[in-house]
Amino acid sequence: MTAITPPDQEAREAVRSHLDVTMLVEAAAGTGKTTSLVDRYHLCFALGKAYEDRGEYAESWGYYERGNALKRAESRYRPELIELNTANQRSVCTRKFFEQRTGYGVANTAPIFV
Repeated sequence: MTAITPPDQEAREAVRSHLDVTMLVEAAAGTGKTTSLVDRYHLCFALGKAYEDRGEYAESWGYYERGNALKRAESRYRPELIELNTANQRSVCTRKFFEQRTGYGVANTAPIFV
């Protein structure tokens, strides 16, 4: 049985080998491309640990920084949005706000799980 080479094999190799470049990868389910992106930051963390174990801390730090940058780039978490949302909620949900709404809602005290 002959292995089929994907038409984008060159791009896949670039994802694996160019750890110093941030890349945007378009990937459909089951193509293995998202695994390649995860492999990139795992490799950076592994190299960081290997250099750390050898006492080569500057090199180690560089790989840890790169791994974290790659991981951060794929994350949707933005702490500044959480902080803004919390500040907005605090400005609206005051004691007065709730006092003005006394008696609203359902009287049942059972918890609601969303």
